[in-house]
Amino acid sequence: MKKAFMSIAIAVAAIAMVSCGNKGAEGAGAGTDKAEPEGKQLTLAVHTYEGDTLMLSCDVWYPEDASMKEIEEYDTFNGRKTLADSTENVKMTLYLQESVTYSNHKTNAKESYPESYKEFKVGEYDAYAYASNKDYNVTILFENISETTDRYLDIQLKQLMMKSDGPGGKEFFEQNEKVKSIVNSLRYNGIVKRTMELQ
Repeated sequence: MKKAFMSIAIAVAAIAMVSCGNKGAEGAGAGTDKAEPEGKQLTLAVHTYEGDTLMLSCDVWYPEDASMKEIEEYDTFNGRKTLADSTENVKMTLYLQESVTYSNHKTNAKESYPESYKEFKVGEYDAYAYASNKDYNVTILFENISETTDRYLDIQLKQLMMKSDGPGGKEFFEQNEKVKSIVNSLRYNGIVKRTMELQ
């Protein structure tokens, strides 16, 4: 069991995140001094308690090829988007949140999935992950802004074709280079000026 936990930690620790500078400040972490990653940009944005003219934002970049694309699902909106790769049979849902639910979700994950639950660092950020059947769930905490409210990114990785006989769970996703490159490209922008309609 220790060996399995170590493999999770090593694999996820390999996902390096770009640091965000001064968190919470408008425009923080926009990465203007960094070269833009290759690929197609995907922006996640949600409402923030800090004002109607502002939004919480982060970006990822994904490979521009025929098999990888953004897909629309019933729960798709600017803060929750899904990428899918038909060739590698992977679906990756990213959900940016400013919410009071982080602590409860973390406690529930730890109690419900004790064999696969693991806490670790992703770059400078605290994170945790757990496996559920063929799904792999990672939550990256960007910042705590009050006693009850946090800003974080949930990433759910699952098979695109659920009845596939291929591997799933952490073993599959730890070895998926496209998934790693997408998470590697993530930039947390913090609070920025609102530039789109938000649900």
